[in-house]
Amino acid sequence: MKNFFFILIIFLAFSCSNDSGSNAATNTDNNLGYQIAGKITNATGNMPIYLDRLSYFGGQPIDTAIISNDGSFKMAGNVPDKGLYALRVSQDKSWIIIVENNKITFETDFNDPSKTIVSGADNILLNNFLSKISMLRGQLQQLQNEFMMAQMNGDQNKMADAQNKYNLAVTEFNTTAINM
Repeated sequence: MKNFFFILIIFLAFSCSNDSGSNAATNTDNNLGYQIAGKITNATGNMPIYLDRLSYFGGQPIDTAIISNDGSFKMAGNVPDKGLYALRVSQDKSWIIIVENNKITFETDFNDPSKTIVSGADNILLNNFLSKISMLRGQLQQLQNEFMMAQMNGDQNKMADAQNKYNLAVTEFNTTAINM
């Protein structure tokens, strides 16, 4: 699992770097910085939320806000370049987003991360990728359970079928990660 996130962070760090044709110059000219307007339904009010810049060495907090009673929060500042960040409310509750010096909207349900919506083409791509990976991880777990049940029952045919499906799902998982 840690290897997956390491690969994800490295991959996204390279894919998110500014290119010479990007709109970074426009953002710098406007001195817009990032502006995050967020809403987290089912969140407890007066809870701090942190914006962490992600790297191989972990997260580095760069901004903090307080979630209001209605679940809304706002953050604003500047980042040196587009990158991978996390909005974090605790050590075990965070959402990965791509931040650049632009306006960003963030909406989620505290209890259901699959309902997360973040503006921006890069974030839509990231959300689709993370959803697909989550689905494939679920399939892999299910196939692993099927294999173990077949093994406990001594059913060689079901074991072989589960192993073949597992191998196909691993290939799809790897292809999805590479083609992100």
